[in-house]
Amino acid sequence: MKKYALSLLFLIAAGVAFAQQVRYYNFENTLNEVNGLSPALTILGEQGSFVLDTLNEVNQNTKTVYRFTKNSGLQFNNTAAGNFLGDNYTIEIYFVFDELSSWKRVVDWKNRKTDWGAYVYYGELNFYN
Repeated sequence: MKKYALSLLFLIAAGVAFAQQVRYYNFENTLNEVNGLSPALTILGEQGSFVLDTLNEVNQNTKTVYRFTKNSGLQFNNTAAGNFLGDNYTIEIYFVFDELSSWKRVVDWKNRKTDWGAYVYYGELNFYN
């Protein structure tokens, strides 16, 4: 019985050690991480605004959203977050463009120093490099 309990304890400890960590930003009138585990997002370019919007694409939910101006955005400072992001990570993001007449960058992996990133082009998601 002790061997079984010790094995179970080890499995629980191993699961906790390798559990996926999450950082959550909900844009409810702030760019701070909800749990205070990472730094606030940095504004790139012009400051946007928080507005109440109905998200037709997400069950007509009304949410506070952050609106960008052209060529502006937000940056997650991985160094300040203790190198939270490693080689493998997932980003869950909801976004809407006012118009889709050309390439629109959604995610930039190189701090605006290269064209690497995720783009929307006429309603389709594309990855460059």
